[in-house]
Amino acid sequence: MVGGGDEGDGARRAATVFVSYSRREFHFAEAVTATLRSQVGLDPWFDVQRLRPGTDWARALDESLDHADALLLLASPAALASTYVRREWTRALERGIPIRIGVVEAVDLPAELAGFPVHDLRTRFWERAAGLAEAMAQARTGPGVAAPRPNRFGLPGRMPAPVAATVVLSALASVALVWAIVLLVGLDLAVVRLAWSPFDNDVPWVDRGSALEVLRTHRWQGTMFGLLGLTALAAPLVPCVLIPGLRLLRRRSSRRALAIGFVATVGAGSILLGGVGLVMQAGELRNAAVTELIFPTPPEVSAALAMLRAPLAAAVVCAAAGAVVVGWSRTLHLWLPTGADGDHHRTRIITRRRAHQQFAVEWRQFLAAWDAYPALDTSALPRGADVVFLSRWKSLCERLAALPVPDGDVPVTVEVWSPAPAEEAVAHHLRVACRQAGMAAGASPARWVLVLVSSQAPWQETARAIRQLGPRAICVLLDAVRLPPDAAELRRHQWLDFRERRPDSLFQLLAALRSPEAETAGKVLPPTPVITERYLAPTWVRYFVMSCRNITAFFPGFALVAVVLRPLQVQSTLLVAVTVPLVVHLVRMGNLVATRRVSASRFRTHCAVASVLSLLWAGVAISVLWIPVTLSSTWRGQWSYVPQERISGLTTVALLAATAALPALITLFFPYFYLLLRGQWLPTTVIHANSPALPAHMGTWTGFEPVSSAPGGYFALLIEFWVAYG
Repeated sequence: MVGGGDEGDGARRAATVFVSYSRREFHFAEAVTATLRSQVGLDPWFDVQRLRPGTDWARALDESLDHADALLLLASPAALASTYVRREWTRALERGIPIRIGVVEAVDLPAELAGFPVHDLRTRFWERAAGLAEAMAQARTGPGVAAPRPNRFGLPGRMPAPVAATVVLSALASVALVWAIVLLVGLDLAVVRLAWSPFDNDVPWVDRGSALEVLRTHRWQGTMFGLLGLTALAAPLVPCVLIPGLRLLRRRSSRRALAIGFVATVGAGSILLGGVGLVMQAGELRNAAVTELIFPTPPEVSAALAMLRAPLAAAVVCAAAGAVVVGWSRTLHLWLPTGADGDHHRTRIITRRRAHQQFAVEWRQFLAAWDAYPALDTSALPRGADVVFLSRWKSLCERLAALPVPDGDVPVTVEVWSPAPAEEAVAHHLRVACRQAGMAAGASPARWVLVLVSSQAPWQETARAIRQLGPRAICVLLDAVRLPPDAAELRRHQWLDFRERRPDSLFQLLAALRSPEAETAGKVLPPTPVITERYLAPTWVRYFVMSCRNITAFFPGFALVAVVLRPLQVQSTLLVAVTVPLVVHLVRMGNLVATRRVSASRFRTHCAVASVLSLLWAGVAISVLWIPVTLSSTWRGQWSYVPQERISGLTTVALLAATAALPALITLFFPYFYLLLRGQWLPTTVIHANSPALPAHMGTWTGFEPVSSAPGGYFALLIEFWVAYG
């Protein structure tokens, strides 16, 4: 298998091309390999697809390189800084193996690589990759091309068209939003002057207290609060769409962050387009024509309102176009960091399916898992078992059983071993999956042993067990860990990235163990060895962490409005005093869950504290409805107590219910996630000193959506408006 080729119908042996790359360029390497494989006469050797469990990875890499007909080096700063990549192209130079260089990022090539054919793959990737494959198949060298060198700013000199389009659309949408926000602030200031000053300062103060003046005041004060709410909705959109676009220049953004920024801009921008007109037409008379007849809008306000629609429409159009590019572009997928994107585009590239074909395959797999769900016997499952995982796994077991088994081979059995008692729930879960696949170990020693590697497992004991097991050991990564320097030898072993608890990743591993030569065994295996420090987690864990960080943005947004509009009142001070510990606690909860630094029992305590703090916060927020306020300076300082006048009103009841519903939802939110997290994610006990600490912010604020702060401010403005002017 290693270094070999295919001979067909008397044709010459296919040339073996060893692909040398950095893990940062894994998506490029995978796409280049798929392109080379489609070319007749080439047999690309891609480690992730060729290496199998039980082999000595370092020896297999050396042997495959020694027997290769050519080496393709995917050049980038990360690749040339990698000791493993340097070792590969240096070995090729020593043995006289032809080298071709595919540049995926501007780089300064070392002097030893001068004179070798260079192919610029930064733009028009698919076309140029096909040209590279054809040139290698025909052994053409072509005219020499100088390797592109990086600029002094560290920014890419050239980018793929979809990447450049995404960055440009992000910048254009941000500029349009900033323009719209400036116009909105100008409208806010103009309407504030109308709300707090008479139309004509020469009118005697006695006439200002007339019913007509009260209606005028209500009209512009209502418009003022509506515009302030729309401004609060628009302001967070700028960082939400701009930051992911700027991070994309350095290949640090993710598809999810880009999609959220564009989709939020489309949604909120559409609301702003219609909302501004409705707010300006609002009036006490409930009739826009009569309101404009009695209280006409000043010409400068009308001009600003008409001008506002142009940047809002431009932002929506740019964001919609950006969302389409982000959702469908395969080239953008290559540019994203390894592991920051799902397997949808990877599978499209490997299998060469179109988007609709891949979606149809995934839809059929989902339906198969859905049909298997009712037939699953949940009584035999362990406590806290992931029923969704096992229902999908049941449908995958049918595909696993259909794979051919080599004749006369030793039966494939798998055992699961956990060096940490805290991971026994995950170990039992994997044992159940292996038993359902018919690969569970019996009385005799298992052929393969899955060794669980996590932040809760003592590293010395884990490394010692892997050394003792030798080639039988398969490392299963359960969460983000920072391995010590002596872990380099583990590159000789197969790894399974099980941080996301995905059944298809386990299926690919067991398929490779059951039938190593099967064509489907290595198509969507994850990159191995994996980048262990990256935060990856199951869907429900990511949703919990995302909810924690976004819920926290609601409370400061609400409190900020209360402090700005009521700076001297006791309720505002109390609201801030409760908001600060609540936000800190929720942020800490999200971080502890993301890094698995909290046990299931301690998580219950944290949930109880969060529920109590949210109840206190809601109590202080509701008390705003009982604050005596001055409706207007034209009312000569008359005090009005809301409960006595409006507590029976439907609007006030709705505001009270909405404010009280938030802690109720939080109180229900935490028990629900406790049931999901306790079995497969939260350890039973926590060991803090097993691996070097990861960054404190990991998983909590990465990808934070600033637009999530808008609902809090908008809701607070709604309450303030109703209390003061309803």
